[in-house]
Amino acid sequence: MTEVLFNQNACGSLKCAPHSGPSHRPDGVTAVFLRGKDASAPSEEEIRRAQQQAEERLRRERENAVPLSVKNRDIYCFDLALSVGDISESDPGPKRCAVLAQLLSVRSEEDAPCQAGELVECAQTGLTALLDRCRAGEAVRIWYSHSPDELCGFYWLLARLHRLEGCGAIYTVRLPEWMDRDGQSLVTCTSWGDVSPGEWGRYAPAAKQASPALLSFCAQNWARLQSENAPLRASLNGQLHSVPADFYDSFICREINAQPDTFNEAAVIGRVLGQYQLGIGDAWIAGRIEQMIAAGELTVVRQAPHDEPSYRRTLQKCAR
Repeated sequence: MTEVLFNQNACGSLKCAPHSGPSHRPDGVTAVFLRGKDASAPSEEEIRRAQQQAEERLRRERENAVPLSVKNRDIYCFDLALSVGDISESDPGPKRCAVLAQLLSVRSEEDAPCQAGELVECAQTGLTALLDRCRAGEAVRIWYSHSPDELCGFYWLLARLHRLEGCGAIYTVRLPEWMDRDGQSLVTCTSWGDVSPGEWGRYAPAAKQASPALLSFCAQNWARLQSENAPLRASLNGQLHSVPADFYDSFICREINAQPDTFNEAAVIGRVLGQYQLGIGDAWIAGRIEQMIAAGELTVVRQAPHDEPSYRRTLQKCAR
């Protein structure tokens, strides 16, 4: 069984799935990444409390884990951010590389082109290997959600598999709307990247074999989206739609309006990501805020430190 994902965090988690469970004890220490209010440095008490909570969460996850037997060589990841930018190419190429470089530039403008090239090259190599295995009759299991990037990846790959003759069995696993992690509370996840290693085995039995009708549906809709080739694609009621670049701006503006005149851009991005669970990434939000700066709605007061993402800066609202 070959496994396909559309999120690098999900890929890393799945690779750890065989080593989860009560009998496996992780090596090393527990690391916690957090910031205080308004993106300030957290207090020692906040750090201590967060670390205790993280260790308790890991303990419960080990007790409730259901390991999934997978091999790294059978896992393919196509993290191509297909909800954003030009999708006119049949397979990832120079246009997809340019989109990825633009998104990655918020973290490192110098390294972005190289990193984007590596992602596209890895996707090209992985796609060739995956299609060869499918032609040889191997079964494939595709993990997807209603996150725009994962749903776009799902449509794209099924459209690609629809063109194959003699393809092996195709199974799909959709991320549940609600996930019961410890029997005490329900959580929502926006993508498979939010799933811990011990949870994959719990959801693998939910796989369903994809029908020819599903492959045809995805192929037709992906062709429609390619012909529209909008700046952005959003998941609305479980379906993909082409939308304008400012589609999410109302959510961003709502959080900016809630800030004082001078504010930390990272705090706004964190609020949008956590509050609305839109399934979009920090890079897209940062890009839209950059457009607001260019339009004279905001101005930069203090730039981000050299070794941090560009959105770790201080902004100010402009008088209207």
